Amino acid sequence: VELQYWEQTQTVSTKTTVVLLSPGGDRSFLRTTGGGNAINKQDGERVHWPNIAHLHIGGCYSLRSLLAEDLAAVLKSAKSFGVITSVDTVWSSEGIWSSILPALPWVDHFLPSLSEARMITGTQEPRQICDWLRNHGAQTIAIKLGDQGTFLAQGNQHTQIPAFAQKVIDTTGAGDAFCAGYIAALQFGKSVIEAVRWGNAWGAVAISAVGATTALHRREQLFEKLNQN
Repeated sequence: VELQYWEQTQTVSTKTTVVLLSPGGDRSFLRTTGGGNAINKQDGERVHWPNIAHLHIGGCYSLRSLLAEDLAAVLKSAKSFGVITSVDTVWSSEGIWSSILPALPWVDHFLPSLSEARMITGTQEPRQICDWLRNHGAQTIAIKLGDQGTFLAQGNQHTQIPAFAQKVIDTTGAGDAFCAGYIAALQFGKSVIEAVRWGNAWGAVAISAVGATTALHRREQLFEKLNQN
């Protein structure tokens, strides 16, 4: 793991999260604020983008100092050097849903959950959501639908790609695992549809044990899951 842009600070603490897990695998979170709130546009300005292949912004609504026009500026700068960009969302208890809109024209791959996408767009159905997001500048959109798989919009094409069968133990981290699988597939030169399959597969592995990353041990697990369908 490259740590060139890793930075330690004495001004903010590491985020702490307590997960409250229900018998069905759904969860609620109790969080303290942490270092993510300190990330800002100036941090993006010191990145040497020609060395970067892909920029992923995870849980964008938790990055309180990197939203709206500031997030757009970082993504625009990255794309000017040919960097592929992707953004994932997180639930906004403050309701700051519209703060993503200035950044959408600079997002190559937008990867929200269905519930978050509904809040952003004010629409309910995946196809309507994707049309709304594309009208606001997003390029490829993959909406995570939980056990219903993923709804993909690319150009004028809309496809729902099914989930992999998996007993649900804990859904914590499933969305992040999806993004990891999706991005990895793109970096391996796979198609977007295959990237969604990789995301679905790695997300399915993630929910098979308690904890966000407990079940994720080796790359072979991904290919074993892919071969189930």
